[in-house]
Amino acid sequence: MPKPAPSGPRTAFLDTETSPSIVAVYNHFMRGGGSNVLWTVQPWHFFSFSYQWLGEKKIHTHSLTDYPSFDNDIHDDRALCQDLWRVLDEATHVIAHNGDRFDIKKTNTRFLIHRLPIYSPVISIDTLKIAKRYFAFDSNRLDYLGRDLGVGRKVETKSRLNQRCFNGDRSAFKEMCRYNEHDVRLLADVYGPMAPYHKTHPDLSGFNGNCPVCQSSNVQQRGFNVSRAGKKPRFQCQDCSHWWSAGKNIKEAA
Repeated sequence: MPKPAPSGPRTAFLDTETSPSIVAVYNHFMRGGGSNVLWTVQPWHFFSFSYQWLGEKKIHTHSLTDYPSFDNDIHDDRALCQDLWRVLDEATHVIAHNGDRFDIKKTNTRFLIHRLPIYSPVISIDTLKIAKRYFAFDSNRLDYLGRDLGVGRKVETKSRLNQRCFNGDRSAFKEMCRYNEHDVRLLADVYGPMAPYHKTHPDLSGFNGNCPVCQSSNVQQRGFNVSRAGKKPRFQCQDCSHWWSAGKNIKEAA
């Protein structure tokens, strides 16, 4: 049964963690460059994912160890992908760091492999692209953005965490979940101060006249944006300082 249309935007902060692909090679390096992979022993798959709905405090985390299938196949991520599918199908917007290049494409790949249906359309907001377009940080990695904005750093992990998860170590999965969850918390803290600079930020207010970024109703009209088509009312949020235009163009009298 199709899900009912949302009454307003439903925005999720999202971060996924994947395994490496295990491949067979004769040598670690190939003279002259290129790949010397003979075959794939075990394709990559999801270890876990974490998400937080915008406006809510709780961070939700799922890992392979949450499902009965883990006892039979430690690499089976079908049930996890089904839960991730439900999140994306409910969301109208997804905020992720490098999400367009990594999280969304990785997610689509595993959904296709498991023959899951296409989830409802979702708008991606990629904080990596916001950082690259509007700022000049020393590094656009989430860890450095958190440091420079004074909101925190990524958590350090123990040695060979990915390898231990790949081998089915349940204690490693607990550590991976903490790491995954913290990344979502850091993502939300990094997104907050950067988002108002995003000139074409998708409207998260449900087109109700509130700020499209932080959804505050503390808004003032401050002049107009003028173009050849006329002038359009310009607004500024008094909470996050985001500027935007809305309404119809007003043509000047001849």
